[in-house]
Amino acid sequence: MDPVTTLRKLGKLQYAAARLPLSLLDNCVARYWHEDAAARVGFERFLGTLDLLVGRLLADDAIRQRGWLLWRYAGSDVWAQATANEATAGEPAAGAPASGPAAGAPASGPAAGAPASGPAAGAPANGPAGPAALSPVVVIFTLPAVVQAESVALCGDFNDWSADATPLELGSDGYWRVAVALEPGRSYRYRYLINGKRWENAWDADGYVPNAYGGTDSVVVVE
Repeated sequence: MDPVTTLRKLGKLQYAAARLPLSLLDNCVARYWHEDAAARVGFERFLGTLDLLVGRLLADDAIRQRGWLLWRYAGSDVWAQATANEATAGEPAAGAPASGPAAGAPASGPAAGAPASGPAAGAPANGPAGPAALSPVVVIFTLPAVVQAESVALCGDFNDWSADATPLELGSDGYWRVAVALEPGRSYRYRYLINGKRWENAWDADGYVPNAYGGTDSVVVVE
């Protein structure tokens, strides 16, 4: 085997092991800081920068793609707005997070368990139901192969969090994918179940909200 290829494979294994604690920390940050908080946006920028750098060094498209998605979520405009919001918010009360709501609560809007944004669950976005409101929107859920899974299932509000109803298929490009027809005008919580026992959030979700189990759910907004 080419020595360079061997070194890159070793580098990927070492990076996966080194990044795992950062992924766990990211879950904690997502739990205690709302998505617009400077602390959370800054951490996402750090992870994205790290993935982009390592992805280039190891010539790994999956790592680069993950870094790009993190940077898209926490780009310079988002960072500038987050720091500006925090600068004008004033000092938090003792024992409270630096900004945003109490730990475990969504950033704003409905209480945990309700959609992150938009109308009430099951209601059309605007006005009475009509032909357009009843037309489903096909959403493609994608997860990079860097998760190193043997099986991936999509679980969410749209399939009663079933571990068997919506399996993803592994494509020739190394990405896991599944297409789901969803009702427009609302948002849905979801997560990926890896190998039937490990939960993974989407890296390209429209948002993230705390769940009742001490973790965080991904959110997709269907318009």
